[in-house]
Formats: sequence, C-alpha cells, structure tokens
Amino acid sequence: MRGQGPLRGVRAGQPGGRDPERLAFLERHLEREIERRAARIELIVQPLHTRAEDFAAHFTIDQAGQPHWLGIRQVLNDGHAYRGSDRPDAALLERLDRAGYRECAESVARAAAEAGYRGPLSVDSMTTADGGLVPVLEVNARLSPGMIAQHLDARVELRIVPVDGEDWFDRLVNALDGARLLATDGRPGILPLAAGTLAAPRGWLFLAVLGGADPAQLTPVLDQLTPGDRRP
Repeated sequence: MRGQGPLRGVRAGQPGGRDPERLAFLERHLEREIERRAARIELIVQPLHTRAEDFAAHFTIDQAGQPHWLGIRQVLNDGHAYRGSDRPDAALLERLDRAGYRECAESVARAAAEAGYRGPLSVDSMTTADGGLVPVLEVNARLSPGMIAQHLDARVELRIVPVDGEDWFDRLVNALDGARLLATDGRPGILPLAAGTLAAPRGWLFLAVLGGADPAQLTPVLDQLTPGDRRP
C-alpha cells in the first residue's frame, strides 16, 4: 500500500531509481518522514520489467463479498506515468485467455473479498518485451480511471493543459459544445470528467472519448482557449 505525502506513487524501477544520488535523496526523505510522522513507512519493491503492454482487470465486490468480473482495459502510459485507458485489442485478449489470466485475476479479487474488502478493485498487469506475462503487478482497491473507462465503455485520457482563469472548465465545455464535439444526448464526442484538477496555471484534464470520436479533435479546441505563449 502506498504511503501518503510527497513519495506517494514512487515506484521501484522508476527511471533514475538506481542513481546513487537519487537513492540517497529518497533515504533522507524517508528518514525525515519517519521522524515527522512517528510512524512506520511501508514500501513495495518490484522487479524492473521491460514492458510491452500494460492492462488491468476490473471487478466490483458486492456487500455479500461476491466479486463480479467487469472486463479488461488497456492502460496507456507515458514512461511510468498514467495517461489513459482504452479497449484492449483482440490479440491481447486472445493471449490472456490462453494464459488463464482471468482466473488468476479472479483469485486476487476473491482474496480481497475474504480479507473484508468491498467496492471497486483493479488488478494491474503487463506483458514484457521478452514475451513474459506479469499477471499481478499491483492491486488498486479504489475507483480507478480504468474502472471509469470500463463502466463508460470508452477511452479515457489524462492530459496536462495550461489553465487560463477560474472559468476555464466552463469555457472548455462551451467550446466543445459549439464545435459539436461535446458528448451529450447520445452524440459521440468528448466528455470532460473532472474540474477539480484544473487549477491555474496548469492542470490535469480528465476526459472520456465516447462513440468512436477522434481525441485529436480536442487539440484545436484547447489551442483556441489558450494563448500561444502558454501552450505546453
């Protein structure tokens, strides 16, 4: 389980993870956190894999402790940073079926249920460049972006964007609607999902792409909202 504070989300094997200076920095930071919190900090240490594809199995565990399989979503990463989720291709699904992946993921969900967990659950996994399969990389006992993509049956993306003013989100929605790109009333398009991460001057835009819409159509809309000298 990841701890709270500035180290949240730091992974073993992250680029620079074997740099002596970086390791010394992390050691000092951990020592300060232990002193400040007067508590134990737990770390997860994972092998460093050369990934081919990232994906996740999604479940919900009902109040009776019964896991329900929802499906698999491809995970779109930029290096070690999450950037979105989409439908997996047929070749990946066929490979996972041959490998008995669903049965493995379901065993993880059952173990979580037996431990008393109830709610959404995602099992992160990967294939590796040497042809291997890592069926359980980590488990997220929360509502993850991939889970949202699974429920919407849509592609979701996380983009960093320049934010100009407190009304930026409202202007974005209006601009998408004016360009007939806003997914509404059953119309395919782009649907912004959250505004709380869009604090100026830059923020994270979490969006869904519904009905086969082209996410590239968002770029000119963002360009119109943002002065040229503030674009990434």
